[in-house]
Amino acid sequence: MSRSVLPRTVRTGLASFVVAAALTGLTTVPAYADEFTDMAARATSQNGNGPCANGGYDNGLNQNNSCDGYGGQSHAWCADFVGWVWSKYNVKGQSMLTDAASSFYRYGQEYGTLSSTPHVGDAVVYGYSNGWAQHVAIVTGVSNGVVTITGGNQGHSTHPEGIVSTNSTTSYRVGQAPWGQTISGYISPKLQQATPPGVDLNGASGTVSGIANLTSSVSAGTYSVASVRYFVDGEPVSGKLTSAPYSFALDTSRFPDGKHTVTAEVTDVNGNTGASRAQIITSNGEATSTFHADFNGDGKADIGVLYDYGKQADGSYRTGLWTYLSNGSGFNQPVKVWDSETSGFGSWNWDRSKVTTGDFNGDGKDDVGVLYNNGQQADGTNVTAMWTFTSNGTGFGAPSKKWDNDSTNFGSWNWNRSKVTTGDFDNDGKDDVGILYNNGQQTDGTNVTALWTLTSTGT
Repeated sequence: MSRSVLPRTVRTGLASFVVAAALTGLTTVPAYADEFTDMAARATSQNGNGPCANGGYDNGLNQNNSCDGYGGQSHAWCADFVGWVWSKYNVKGQSMLTDAASSFYRYGQEYGTLSSTPHVGDAVVYGYSNGWAQHVAIVTGVSNGVVTITGGNQGHSTHPEGIVSTNSTTSYRVGQAPWGQTISGYISPKLQQATPPGVDLNGASGTVSGIANLTSSVSAGTYSVASVRYFVDGEPVSGKLTSAPYSFALDTSRFPDGKHTVTAEVTDVNGNTGASRAQIITSNGEATSTFHADFNGDGKADIGVLYDYGKQADGSYRTGLWTYLSNGSGFNQPVKVWDSETSGFGSWNWDRSKVTTGDFNGDGKDDVGVLYNNGQQADGTNVTAMWTFTSNGTGFGAPSKKWDNDSTNFGSWNWNRSKVTTGDFDNDGKDDVGILYNNGQQTDGTNVTALWTLTSTGT
């Protein structure tokens, strides 16, 4: 737990009281350290560090570690760095902060700390629009019309993976763009003066499917506990539950198959919060790590398995493709037809893969397609790619990337918002790929969904 802190408006009065006490011989009270200044010092002490310094950066709740995925997976980590700084202090409501820079803007809206005036310790969000933002950093100095800002995932011209760096500017007003990205607002962390309540999350671990029954064990801090609320990947999924054991039936089928962070946030009667998290892998058949198709063209359905070998010692991720060929009365022994490590392909992350099958080249043998999550680029753009493993009747060719939204200048494509299927939509004898895409919610509350197709050319 961090030190107690007084609101900024109180500090001047306290300082005056301490001086007066010294002059009159009164017993002085200990001065509270300025936690905002301490935040600035902590942030700038990381200058020059990359994403894996000190084991990586995150807030320990709904943020993934900045070092996660190195070995082939891209991860924009500016929000992780600011979250890491804030997490060292008694900041309220950190459960809603995620890897997305925009989550800090929403934090400011939620807690009423969004403003156009910079303060030391504030998050500064750039390029916020329609729930998305380009970048976030932290204010580490305000003096005589000059604002100093420190951020992670910067300096890509000399450090491709990004570093922590500090820069100063006189163009700090909202709407100005001191480094090419427009400032959208400043968000102050809501510091808590009380000891926050504690919470232990139960019912969320490992691979889950269907309903996960969540409960929480809580402990009071300075004040008694009022409620518990559950989040998945920074988004609230329950209301505020007021009765122990704070049970909630989480429908995991609402989320894409793969890794997710579940957080329990406890709130006391004075609004102070504490939280704990767990990571789960949802498996409800969408990512279809097990699938069936006629891989050898003999008219009998075979079984395929995309197998997760996990993270290797060098930080890369290893995945294998296995098949069980049907013999009509059963199945032959499993055969590994591809392995990301032994083939020399490089890192392939199983939980970033959504599998589908179809005869993409029209040769009568079903192939395997994978919609793959390439993560976020430095500017916050989401990148998704379509790969195929083409069947030759006895095995599969090496994976071949057929499309990605980055090289085609399509724009951002969020893998987590995509549901993939296949079919011969144009009746040319070759299966195509269909993707149902979640375009999110409009300002009037209307939900928008789109259907996209990737039409096979045969190659």
